[in-house]
Amino acid sequence: MSEKQPLLNLRSIAKAFPGTQALNGVDFSLHAGEVHALIGENGAGKSTLIKIIAGLYQPDDGVIEIEGEAVEFHSPADSLAHRIKVVYQELDLVPDLSIAENVFLGNLPKKAFRTVDWNELYARTSELLQDLGLNIDPEMPISALTVAQQQLVEIARALSRQAQIIIMDEPTSALSQSEIESLFTVIRRLQGLGVGIMYVSHKLDEIYAIADRVTVFRDGEHIATEAVANTRQSDLVTWMVGREVKDLYPRTPGQPGDVLLEVDSVSGATIEDFSLKVHAGEIVAVFGLMGSGVHNLGRLIFGNLPRTGSVRLLGQEIHANAPMDAIRKGLGFLTENRKSDGLLLPLSVKENITLVSVNNYANMMVINGQDERRATAEIVDKLSIKTPGIAQKIRYLSGGNQQKSLIGRWLLEELKVLIFSEPTRGIDVGSKAEMYRLMDDMAHQGMGILVLSTELPEVLGIADRIIVIRQGRSAGRWISRDDATQQDLMTAAAVQLDPAS
Repeated sequence: MSEKQPLLNLRSIAKAFPGTQALNGVDFSLHAGEVHALIGENGAGKSTLIKIIAGLYQPDDGVIEIEGEAVEFHSPADSLAHRIKVVYQELDLVPDLSIAENVFLGNLPKKAFRTVDWNELYARTSELLQDLGLNIDPEMPISALTVAQQQLVEIARALSRQAQIIIMDEPTSALSQSEIESLFTVIRRLQGLGVGIMYVSHKLDEIYAIADRVTVFRDGEHIATEAVANTRQSDLVTWMVGREVKDLYPRTPGQPGDVLLEVDSVSGATIEDFSLKVHAGEIVAVFGLMGSGVHNLGRLIFGNLPRTGSVRLLGQEIHANAPMDAIRKGLGFLTENRKSDGLLLPLSVKENITLVSVNNYANMMVINGQDERRATAEIVDKLSIKTPGIAQKIRYLSGGNQQKSLIGRWLLEELKVLIFSEPTRGIDVGSKAEMYRLMDDMAHQGMGILVLSTELPEVLGIADRIIVIRQGRSAGRWISRDDATQQDLMTAAAVQLDPAS
């Protein structure tokens, strides 16, 4: 890491919104050839800082310096002009355009008479892609690429503008382990070119794999900046949550009861002949790598995808392709993508929580608003959902509180079994601990919990029984988590897989 003038230096940055002090005098610096990680719980101020650097927000106070020179960003164009590029978690690409058109969007090479020089466009794009280790046709549409390939196209776009500062926001949230390793190879290559990378992630193991320094924010405050080599994961967790988190996985012994959910020889989408059982008071986990079909399994059981085979709840058949039948019989499902498949972002916390059960508060087609508000307030209190009020639009809640709101939606129903697909994706360590405690509490109250996850520590930490899925089929079973190790599970799961499930 260079000891010279930082590429980017933020001093005493403050930003407030109505009722919220998002950032309070925070500092952050980034050197050429450095990977500097920024971590913190949801709501710590990370996203606000990214948007200030990107020119989407203007700070209320503080100084932004680029290579020692104070600058002001009044728009994203100002940020781009200073060779800064943000690669957002939700990629900013145009799916119907080609790779090359996306890479040089807004900056297409031109010939005389202002027509596009297509030969130069494709040649320059190919060169950028090859520099990133991506050997694909630049004329292909973006929609034909995997998420990992699309991320590299975003990075190629940054390099096409000679970006010296690249901000990566949760870049591995939808990548397999092999794709993560490929991304890390690209990041190290960028370091060698002198690019400074701000790396924002909730995954602490990634911080230790790729970052040189780490900065921790909490509640809009700068808590610490240290060389990664001088820290322990426990230090980072304590700094993030303001307390020592000893029991991230609080699973306590229970006594499994009768069989609640029976999945027998289910096939459909990428799943073939899959069977499992979930008992009352039990947490069963299905572990698989990205592309294994683990996410499709939940949709098949719940009825979101066509299937063959049998799904029974307390002995009653749940009809295929009929999610409402599953709900009526006591089965709930939290999708792995809460923003696109679970939440209605323009609506309030109340409207999202009561979405499934709203008919319970209706009489002659008229909703009893008082009963609906009372039920929502009870859920907010029970789950400690942090929100200014139940009328707040749910898009403004942190990821952890959005996830708890989705759990609250199902707690208003008389569920027997709840399926969690990637229950802690995109949420911070403190929220993860709360989520696991909720699952443990639900199991002790007699519910059956089915967890579908690509996170090995999560599966080993919370499950009573574990099943491995590989290429849509069961690849191994363990009677209890005590019989399984990370090596066992990875050995069972890690074979060459088809593209994403």
